[in-house]
Amino acid sequence: MIMEKKDKVCVIVPVYNRLESTKKFILSFEKNTYKNYTIVVFDDGSTDGTYDYLKRNYPEVVVLRGDGSNWWSGSTNAGVRYAIDNGFDYVLTINNDSHVKANLLEILLKCAKANWGCIIGSRVMIGNTDLIWSLGTLVYFRKFPFLHLNQCQRPLLVMQKFMDPFETMALAGNGVLVPIDIFKKIGLYDAKWCPQYHGDTEFTYRATKSGTKCLVCLDAVVYNNEFVADPKFSMWDEMFSKKSPHYWRPTVRFYWKHAPWKHKPYLIKQFLWIPKRIVKAVLSRA
Repeated sequence: MIMEKKDKVCVIVPVYNRLESTKKFILSFEKNTYKNYTIVVFDDGSTDGTYDYLKRNYPEVVVLRGDGSNWWSGSTNAGVRYAIDNGFDYVLTINNDSHVKANLLEILLKCAKANWGCIIGSRVMIGNTDLIWSLGTLVYFRKFPFLHLNQCQRPLLVMQKFMDPFETMALAGNGVLVPIDIFKKIGLYDAKWCPQYHGDTEFTYRATKSGTKCLVCLDAVVYNNEFVADPKFSMWDEMFSKKSPHYWRPTVRFYWKHAPWKHKPYLIKQFLWIPKRIVKAVLSRA
């Protein structure tokens, strides 16, 4: 399949340490049959020599550097700015703990051409298993948690009930192709309020509210190699750590900005786990 040469893709990979994962990702991605792309790694203050190693061994990779304060959203924003400044047509956001099929870019671009102006997400799998990590993201403001990875940990068989591609409410940021004009229309990822978790979902949900469709292309496959079903945090870290999916800032921001007024009171539901954790801790000590 031959694509138009003008379709330049900027592949943005935010990293912090995990050099071995980054090397494996680059080796996997370089097998892509579509070649008009540039990998842009944003190294946000790694202490394992990531920046120097990539600069020395991968001259074809653009390596940008941060001071450790950028997290996912700020790192990705830096890559988007690079893409805008250098005339790219698309941005692909993807994680360095992933590997991909060689036809990933061809399939995503073909889907983007057939669905002009849409954001195109991949089918993300759990490692090399036949279990799905996500087919997009669902937003339910009246439930806990209010963000759900669609079909997470379900077998491939469930795909039979979906069209290809199919529309979704939002997308997690692993394997997502975004036309550059969408950033010019709605802005970048919310690095202030959603530095790590939910920056990707907030951006794509914001896009859907502006009239841009988010689609999942089932034939575009990304393998998530470091899936953790139930990450463990102390109660304090679960509430206040940027590494936590229950960090208060993105949750409050998402509700304040996007929830209908009649659903905003359900924000309290997102924090009911706190008294439950306190009761459980007290009972365990009794």
